[in-house]
Amino acid sequence: NYISDEPLVLDYENSSITRAAIQNNAITATRTNVVKNAGKTGSGIRIGQLELSNPNTSNSTLSGKSITKRTTNCSTASDSVTHATEVAGIMIGSNGVAPSASLYSACTTSQSDFASAVEWLINQNVDIINMSAGFSKGGYTSLDRWIDTITYMHDILFVKSSGNNSTPKNNVTSPGYSYNSFTVGNLNYTGSSYVDAMN
Repeated sequence: NYISDEPLVLDYENSSITRAAIQNNAITATRTNVVKNAGKTGSGIRIGQLELSNPNTSNSTLSGKSITKRTTNCSTASDSVTHATEVAGIMIGSNGVAPSASLYSACTTSQSDFASAVEWLINQNVDIINMSAGFSKGGYTSLDRWIDTITYMHDILFVKSSGNNSTPKNNVTSPGYSYNSFTVGNLNYTGSSYVDAMN
């Protein structure tokens, strides 16, 4: 099954439902609001973001937020900027999971610049690195092994999307096979895995 085949999935890009409404529903569904209502808003937490581009800091949901950007090797494609902005909004936006956290954004467009982007984030003393992109599929690689090493050595939580491609299932992309990372996928209402990530 592909996400577009699911009867309860809306045409996200062309629907009249706003992205903010979808984010609000996700926050309620994951019970993030309970944590936020208990006063846990990410204060003092430093989040690293690895994307193809940096977020658009003039976006209203990111207004006034603490965002430091590394501008080396960034894509200028509008969909890359939009994706980075939306992910940043989910993490630290005005209605995000951790609105009081600080964000450190680094671009990586290939495996050749990945290590320098991660090392820059480590030098910013981040607590978490979120990566919503990936490289080759097919199992544990030297890149996954490197992530295992740096997460252990620097006590960093590495969060990785399982895969963003519209390809057959089992499409986890590297470094999502690392043992010391938290690789995130998604499920449909029957509990089976979506092939096509909606992010």
